[in-house]
Amino acid sequence: MRRLVALLLLTACATPTGTVVTPTELREMEAREAAARRQTAGEVLAVAGGVPASGVVLPGQDGLTPEQQKKRDELDRRRTDLARKREDHARSTFELEQRRRRTELEQQSAVAQEAVALAQAERELRLASEDLQRFRAEERPRRLAEDALDLQQSADGLLETREELAQLEMMYEGSELGDATAEIVLNRTRRRLQRAEERHALRERRSAEVREVTLPREEDTRVQAERAKTVALENLRRNQEKDRLAREAALRDLDFDARKLERDAADLGRDDALLERDVSAFTRELALLGGSAP
Repeated sequence: MRRLVALLLLTACATPTGTVVTPTELREMEAREAAARRQTAGEVLAVAGGVPASGVVLPGQDGLTPEQQKKRDELDRRRTDLARKREDHARSTFELEQRRRRTELEQQSAVAQEAVALAQAERELRLASEDLQRFRAEERPRRLAEDALDLQQSADGLLETREELAQLEMMYEGSELGDATAEIVLNRTRRRLQRAEERHALRERRSAEVREVTLPREEDTRVQAERAKTVALENLRRNQEKDRLAREAALRDLDFDARKLERDAADLGRDDALLERDVSAFTRELALLGGSAP
């Protein structure tokens, strides 16, 4: 630029109507123009950047003042931070979606398993209740009736043996058979009667045991089984309710994390808008000063 001005001045000096300018005057004119340009630049910087008009700051090698360089570096740092935050936000969003999918699959599996476990527990309780009812309504009366019948048969057999012995005694009392033969028959019958009495006594004790011990214990066993199945079903339902609450809490946590990511995305959007505004303002400032944009 300086060479172009010199050539124009020399050309003017060479024309017939031009004013003659010596080299010394030309150097003085260039010095005055440079001083004027520096003063104008200092005033603009004073208005835009807060630098006093009386103290002009000379630009560095990149054409920016130290204050402008600091501002440019700050804008670059903000741009880098925002880029990293966007990367972190994108990763967090992806991880949240994966967590949500895993949680949904786990909860679907848990709900299916709970349904099977609940149906099984309800079935076991139903069978235990039916077993107890059937024992009380059918099995115990039948076994008592069978025991009574067996006891009666034993009593009838004992009675028949007694009657048979009585008949033999009456028959052999006036019989012409020898005493030895009659004694053999009567002793044999007496032994049968004794065995019948012993068997009947055992049968009576066994009948009493069935009525007083065996059947009550079997009934109590079925009652306890029904209670155990009832408690197991209630505990299962409580545990399933607790698991349901835990699943709802997990979903609430996911929803909270999703809302947090939404807030973070809104913050990133606002930070982007602020950064673009500041970059635009700095670009306009440099355009006014003839500098280069960040």
